[in-house]
Amino acid sequence: MILFNDLIIGDQIKIGIINNVSLNVPQWSTRSLFYPVLNGTCEECLCAVVTNSSALNSIVLNDIGSFNCFLNNQTCQFFSKSTFYQFWLSNDNDTDYYIFQLPTTLNESDLLAWHSFDNGSYNDSSGNQLNAIEVVDVSPAVGRINDAVNFSLNTSLYKIGGFIRLGQSEQPYSVALWVRPKILQEAPLVHLSAQSDGQGWCIDMLGFLVDGQTVARCWQLSPVIVNGLVLPIDVWTHVTTTYSPTIGLQIYINGTLINQSSPFSYSASDQNNYITLANSLLAQSGSACASSMIAQSGVFHGLIDELRIYTKALSQDDIDALANP
Repeated sequence: MILFNDLIIGDQIKIGIINNVSLNVPQWSTRSLFYPVLNGTCEECLCAVVTNSSALNSIVLNDIGSFNCFLNNQTCQFFSKSTFYQFWLSNDNDTDYYIFQLPTTLNESDLLAWHSFDNGSYNDSSGNQLNAIEVVDVSPAVGRINDAVNFSLNTSLYKIGGFIRLGQSEQPYSVALWVRPKILQEAPLVHLSAQSDGQGWCIDMLGFLVDGQTVARCWQLSPVIVNGLVLPIDVWTHVTTTYSPTIGLQIYINGTLINQSSPFSYSASDQNNYITLANSLLAQSGSACASSMIAQSGVFHGLIDELRIYTKALSQDDIDALANP
C-alpha cells in the first residue's frame, strides 16, 4: 500500500470525480495506482466526493490526516499532525478529472496566510495561496505599509477560506494586523467560522466591545475572553492575538502585552474554517455561535492592513518586529 506521504514534490494526483458522485477508481496519475472507494469513504485510500457547495467535506486518509478541496479559490490541502501540504487545482480540459499538483518547493514557514492588500491585491503572499474568496464593498486606501483596504459600509466584508489548521484542537496560532477605526462600536474584526456564511462553530478571534474596547476570544468548551484597550479613532494601531496550550490566550497592542488568560486546551471545530474580516455575516442572526463569542451587533468601519496568520504563538520579539516595521 502506497500512502500519501510517499508522494514527492512535483508529483501529480489525478482523481476521477463527477458532480456529487465519486468514481469507483480514483487514480494517482504519476504512480498509476488505483484504490477502491466505497460510499465516498476512504479505506486505506484517497477519495473525493464533489458537492455543489464551494468546499468539499474533509476526507480522512487512513487516520493519517485530512484532505480538503476548495473549488472557489482553486486549492486543495492535506493536513497531518506533522505536515501541511498545499495543492493547486486545474481542470486540465477534462470535465471528469481534476489535477492536484504538489508545489515545486514546500513552504515550511509558520506563516499560514499574509494579506498585504498592496496594489489592490486580494491574494495571499505567504506562498500558501489562501486567497480571498469573497470581497464585498471594500475599497483600496493608503495603508500603514503601502496599501490597505477600507470597510465603510454595513455590507463590507473580506473572506478567506481554507484554514484547516485553525480547525485543529490545541493548534497554536497568532493573528496580527494593523487597524485604523473610523468609529468605535461593538463589531467583529476577525471572525472565524466553520461555515462560509459565518455560522456553525464560530468565534470573533478579535473584535470590539460596546465601549470600543478590543477583545480576543477563544474556546475551551466554554468562552475564553481577554480584553485589550480602547483604540484611538483614525490612528493606525497594531493588534495581535496569540494562543498556545502552555501560555493561553494573549492580546497585544502596538507590541505590548495587555492581557492574557491561564493556559487551556483550545477546542476547535475539527473542520475547514473561514476567516471573515469586519463582518460576522449571518452569525448574529442565530447559529451555533455562543452569544458571548461574537459581536451581537455592528460591523467594523475603518481600515485594515497587513493581515498575518501564523500556526504558532508569536514571541515578544516576533510581535515587536511586526508592530515596529
